[in-house]
Amino acid sequence: DGGRTWRFSSDILSTPSGPGGISMLAVRFFDPQRGIVATSSGPILSTTDGGENWALVKRLTRGDAVSSFFFLDEQRGWSIGLSGLFRTDDAGRQWSPVSPDETGGRVSGRAVSFLDDRVVWLAGMNASLMRTADGGITWESPAMPLAAGEHPSFWDLCFVEGQSGWVVGEEGTILATTDGGATWTLQNTGVKDAHSAPKLERIPRAGKVDVIDAGDRTPGLTLRAVRFVDRRRGWVVGHYANLGRSLILRTE
Repeated sequence: DGGRTWRFSSDILSTPSGPGGISMLAVRFFDPQRGIVATSSGPILSTTDGGENWALVKRLTRGDAVSSFFFLDEQRGWSIGLSGLFRTDDAGRQWSPVSPDETGGRVSGRAVSFLDDRVVWLAGMNASLMRTADGGITWESPAMPLAAGEHPSFWDLCFVEGQSGWVVGEEGTILATTDGGATWTLQNTGVKDAHSAPKLERIPRAGKVDVIDAGDRTPGLTLRAVRFVDRRRGWVVGHYANLGRSLILRTE
């Protein structure tokens, strides 16, 4: 019914993947019955009965957990995590690593987006944004419009209509492109406390007040996901760590 009501499907947390406290990091369904999920403890699970039962597809460790899926069709897809980029040609039943060069090195990240079967974008830790135009053989990083010393980790990216794209991450960071990623610009969330700031301490001393920076900072806004339906209409979701505060941003 379009999300107006929901029912419990299956307790994935009780599977052999591990104890409670596990999060679902990525999900993809190919039809009402067949789907796969990635868990924070590492394993990728699949279902063939609409989520009533789940089976282990690939066992990864917690540190190697997949954080995003991207599928070009029902068979061809990719997953990305801190352990690297993996590819499947059988709807997620088997996964093989994608090396960025002949040395066997790896690329890693938190989100992956394909413009076609050769042009791929990855976003990840420490302001990492990478592009390949040959299906993952070679990679390059565009210039970032960030101030010196700023390295916010990116959590998600989204492209629409080939040329328009957005990347979101820590400190309320939103980067946008209108030329397929050749150039990127910063966009303003409009949220005044999106950036973390020093917690200054005021210390009275000898008739005056000294203001010192003790090194602690206020929580910044972490943007975790972005989706656009066309070049103008989109949504971003985020949260403030340890504050119990989340928000949804919309643009037209």
